[in-house]
Amino acid sequence: MVEPFSLPPGYKIQKFSQTFLDSLLYATTRGMAEIYIAEYRGEEVGRIVFVNTGAKYLIYVLNVSPEHRRKGIGSCLVQTVVRLADKPIYLSTYSAKNFYTRLGFTVEHEQEIFGFVYGYVMVLRPPA
Repeated sequence: MVEPFSLPPGYKIQKFSQTFLDSLLYATTRGMAEIYIAEYRGEEVGRIVFVNTGAKYLIYVLNVSPEHRRKGIGSCLVQTVVRLADKPIYLSTYSAKNFYTRLGFTVEHEQEIFGFVYGYVMVLRPPA
């Protein structure tokens, strides 16, 4: 189990409303997305898009503004959705494998093309 992260002073995370989500067309035929935004002094500095497909969840997008990285913002965004999950959470990444591993995700399989690894499908399963 990963220790909870806390946001630095001045930061907060909030969920967008369903109406706002619908207007952004994040709803898909496979599931419904939730968006959580990290703000610093009223300015958006990060976001996570979390999709419920029915059988599993997907982290579709996670990003943090470069000037706000390495402050635990991304970790807090991931933990926000992990706390909601009652089924496996999947994601695909290349450059953030170590970041997600620190948060408890494991490599489900490698994505390869012409014999070279170009990404990883990772999963975090809820406790039994």
